[in-house]
Amino acid sequence: MNSKKEIWINGKFLSLPVTGVQRFSWGICQALYEKGFQLNILMNKDLQHQPDFGKLIRVGKHSGIFWEQVELPRFLKNHGNPMLFNPGNVAPVIYTNNFVVVHDAATLEPHSEWFSTGFRMWYQWLIPQLAKRAKIATVSRFSAERLAHFLNLDIDQIPVLYNGIYFHKVDDSNKTENNALPEKPYILAVGSHNPRKGIDLLINAFLSVPQLHKNYDLLIIGSHSRHFKDFELKDHPSILWKQNVSDTALIHYYKNTDLVVVPSRYEGFGIPVLEALHFNKPVLCNAIPVFKELFGSSVDYTDFEQTSISAQKLIEKLGNNPKQIKNNKLKKPLQGNLSAFQLNKCSFKSSASTIESYIQKEYIREETCNE
Repeated sequence: MNSKKEIWINGKFLSLPVTGVQRFSWGICQALYEKGFQLNILMNKDLQHQPDFGKLIRVGKHSGIFWEQVELPRFLKNHGNPMLFNPGNVAPVIYTNNFVVVHDAATLEPHSEWFSTGFRMWYQWLIPQLAKRAKIATVSRFSAERLAHFLNLDIDQIPVLYNGIYFHKVDDSNKTENNALPEKPYILAVGSHNPRKGIDLLINAFLSVPQLHKNYDLLIIGSHSRHFKDFELKDHPSILWKQNVSDTALIHYYKNTDLVVVPSRYEGFGIPVLEALHFNKPVLCNAIPVFKELFGSSVDYTDFEQTSISAQKLIEKLGNNPKQIKNNKLKKPLQGNLSAFQLNKCSFKSSASTIESYIQKEYIREETCNE
């Protein structure tokens, strides 16, 4: 490493749609930049988003797997083999100086229905290979436990880099998007269209109560990916689907919803929960371990695998009549009521400090070895 304050970044996330993993990548890079790091962001030919931090360096002539696994490590080897920070699950496997954030162990779990066959097989080979030769980090204690289990790692050697809040610069004057709200009061769900996110479970609960979808809309914001198994997109006048919304619009939808619902079957973290709490919105989550670890009593829980139970919870929290929303007892936590853990740990600033500590230790180790 040339400098204690220099870091080389795998910038593939700049070529991808912004989902949870990419939002983490943007947020952690911004936090590292604000801590005074010189960011050398290595990018392929498919740049889609221009960062306002760091130095962008174009590498190679290709994109995709060939770029990441061939051109990127070749470039790094020609530039002194610096540590490469990979914020988005994967890294060049033949390169031996990687720090890679693996956001969850979903591809290693016995749920083939969650992913396309090719995607699952690639990750089931790649992640164990990286674990043998790279520094692995993740985004929650739950994910650290699952990765340690599958990869035969010491859990105490897996740093946890918690997500924080990151939105691209917003323009509140964009009236077109700000006016694009549902006509009725609405429930908001933010998540990609794949089985792991449990959107189908929420739809089943929502549609099982006629009076509920008579008085409320269900707004689902998320993109489709060819890497995930398809599920049926229900066509119903009270179910609204939106893709590729700007952060300006997303913030507006958060601010105006009556309830944020996160019905995921499996998560490494669950950024929409944190975002909803950031906007002081009530949240109803599926009762999975990672949500209980991270968000505790700040949110409400139900079992979305049980349609009748989750439907009853929606009724309990919203009521059949939107006018009841003023009197319901759904928790609406303010920032001051969030736990010290959430306020202090669930931030990119805190996670950037964890990375800085690791880099400093590695720098000292390298200096000692070179003496």
